[in-house]
Amino acid sequence: MMRKELIIFLLFGCLALLACGQQVEEAPPAPSGYDWSAYEKIILSDDLLEVSGIAFAPGRYDTLYAQQDEEGAIFRVGLPSGKYKRIDFGNAGDYEDIAILADTLLLLESDGSFYGFRLDSVTGKKSKPFGYFEKILPKGEYEGLFADALTGSYYALCKSCKGDKKVSRQPSTGYSGTTTL
Repeated sequence: MMRKELIIFLLFGCLALLACGQQVEEAPPAPSGYDWSAYEKIILSDDLLEVSGIAFAPGRYDTLYAQQDEEGAIFRVGLPSGKYKRIDFGNAGDYEDIAILADTLLLLESDGSFYGFRLDSVTGKKSKPFGYFEKILPKGEYEGLFADALTGSYYALCKSCKGDKKVSRQPSTGYSGTTTL
């Protein structure tokens, strides 16, 4: 009897292993005009490990702009070379994201404050913003920023805002504003 149970156990074990090996995961369909198999991998310097936001200037895909998460620095990264220039602009902080609309680069801090730069000023070793807009969004912890060229608006995404605690699911609150910078 014991031998029969062992054979049945081994048979089911083998079938289970075979069933697990049969599952093939397919890639989701690619967005229109994009081919998942055609990509270019660019190895960036260790200086860019703490980057938390990236953006391209409208119509310019040869230069990637990124901001350092904690040090008050913006990077201009040449593509496809990966060569970069570091531009310091401020003190240590909690910088979350970067967005570009026309010739204006806007950098978001987690407290809802913004730094504004003209793209042509982000070139040397240091750059001074044309404006600092301190905590202009409602109190919260902000994580994302998007620039919409069609509407001329910036959109900021709040990870943890006052009204979010009343919602039963994991919320995100968004704020938008048209630029007149």
